[in-house]
Amino acid sequence: MKKRILLVEDEILISNAYAMILREYKYVVETAGDGMQALTKIKSSKFDLVLLDIMLPKMSALDILQTLKKEGKLPKIPIILLTNLAQDPVIKELMGLGATSYLLKIDTDPGMLAEKVKEILN
Repeated sequence: MKKRILLVEDEILISNAYAMILREYKYVVETAGDGMQALTKIKSSKFDLVLLDIMLPKMSALDILQTLKKEGKLPKIPIILLTNLAQDPVIKELMGLGATSYLLKIDTDPGMLAEKVKEILN
């Protein structure tokens, strides 16, 4: 059975590039372009992995994970944060809320992202 990934990214070019390469690796990829869409999808569907941009319209990654924790619905799946802020204190807080790891978008091309996903899912 193919692994399902939720890719949450508001920058359409980045989202398309990441989704395309992940699909080449035979993953089923759903996307969300804002935090509200992401929260709805996380609550209503089962994913094997969530790739979560930190800064999103409508609701940030911090808001999403805090809401899920408050509702007792934090997924027991890997969550990889996507960010451009290496020293952001929010990353530490998100890791404490259940995120597995983070990637700096500026240093991560689609192939590197796919390899990280493969490593985590295997």
